[in-house]
Amino acid sequence: MDNKFDILLKNGRIIDPSQNIDMIGDIAVNKKKIAYLGAPTQASAKKTYDMSGYIICPGLIDIHTHINYRGQANGMPVDLADIPYEVTYAFDAGSTGISAYKALLQMLANYDTRSKIALNVSPIGLIMTTKVNEPVDPALWDMDAFEEAIEYGQDRIWGFKIRISKNIIGEQGLYPLEKTIELAEHYGKKVMIHATNPPEEMGTVAELLRPGDILSHIFHGTGLHLYATGSIDRKIRDSQDRGVIIDVSPGQGNFSLAVAKRAIEDKFYPNTLSTDLNASNWNNPMVFSLTAVMSKFMALGMSLNDVIRTTTVTAAKAMQEVDLGTLKLGTTADITALKIIQKNVLFFDKFNNTLYGDQILSAVMTIVNGKILYQSTETL
Repeated sequence: MDNKFDILLKNGRIIDPSQNIDMIGDIAVNKKKIAYLGAPTQASAKKTYDMSGYIICPGLIDIHTHINYRGQANGMPVDLADIPYEVTYAFDAGSTGISAYKALLQMLANYDTRSKIALNVSPIGLIMTTKVNEPVDPALWDMDAFEEAIEYGQDRIWGFKIRISKNIIGEQGLYPLEKTIELAEHYGKKVMIHATNPPEEMGTVAELLRPGDILSHIFHGTGLHLYATGSIDRKIRDSQDRGVIIDVSPGQGNFSLAVAKRAIEDKFYPNTLSTDLNASNWNNPMVFSLTAVMSKFMALGMSLNDVIRTTTVTAAKAMQEVDLGTLKLGTTADITALKIIQKNVLFFDKFNNTLYGDQILSAVMTIVNGKILYQSTETL
């Protein structure tokens, strides 16, 4: 009998928030596309796997990473750092500026993990040292170079990144952010901001952002954090309601469990979960992987379906990807298979806050563009 499908995953718990699906069933891949999703089928396939007890969802999307492996001290090798941990798409959050973006784009084109980048408004990109910070003064911007970069990168350059922490912007206040938004508006691009220890209250910062712009490190605990004035500023909730993307991106030092716990209790939920993964926190217990961040937020009170939503369909929309973050028939076959391990887990942050969980998500299989790129031995 001829094989109808290339890959058939049977009897798994299929969760696809883009279609409000949570069911036990089968999903099949043929010619790099989702070819079947539904009740158990007797159809044949070149490769068939019994996924009983496993969760099948769209490929996970991490919208905050640093993957300039060959050009930056804190860069990660993207395939090695992501595919074994179920991430099929990684967004580089401003590692490079106009001086090195071509090398990064050329390097990423050789990997299986899908990617886009944010162009740092700092000409030399992100600097990871306490001795000096990247220059973000708009007076240093080379507008002709920005023009060339956008023309070269096209839609692989999602937009612009700026860090507005006090130690970086000095006495300039929010002026560099305002000019970054003007720059993005000119090119029809979005803006991602790093806003730990911002020069003004978080609500004032959020109010400047446009729908589709990303406010990173929302649960940081430094300076004017989310609860610095006693409660969440209404301006932040209003900004989220009008389409500003509220992202977690904890990293090793940009996250407070105390702030996150209080926010979840106040029913203020992030739009997206991401990692801020880089060489200093990859496989570090504070971050480790996107599935570890998802597990942490399950311990904080978010549901399994919600943490999958924040890393699939919502993340895809943030990246302006219409064919990803979903298991709809005919879409690109990026698929993640997970399992829940029941065990006691201790989560902690740099402020010595702790949180205990009783389950963690673990990788089982990663499919990118219809090809199995990772599978655990238990699926053999």
